[in-house]
Amino acid sequence: MVQDHPTVLVAVRGTELRNAVVQSLRQDGYLVLEAAGTSDALYLARTHSRPIQVMLIDVSMKDELKPAVKPYRPHTKILLLAEHSEECPQEVVTPETVLGKIREFFKP
Repeated sequence: MVQDHPTVLVAVRGTELRNAVVQSLRQDGYLVLEAAGTSDALYLARTHSRPIQVMLIDVSMKDELKPAVKPYRPHTKILLLAEHSEECPQEVVTPETVLGKIREFFKP
């Protein structure tokens, strides 16, 4: 279980994957902000009152979202998520693999 409840903003367009990742992160003790699109994610990044340690964003949103968020959240780490990798199309993204990547950000 994660201590101090770090905040993760999850901005993933695919509903099924987003819901599974959000549930997995919450079960592991993270405070999760959930966005289905770029405008929702940007709104949450601008208005959330606590620090956001990690943003997990859909690779399809990166060009629009990353530069827009940086002025508001310069210290937030960004992890890109692609449901299917072009380099390795058989590689499946699961909530467990995402959770493992998020945990790596908080290792001492």
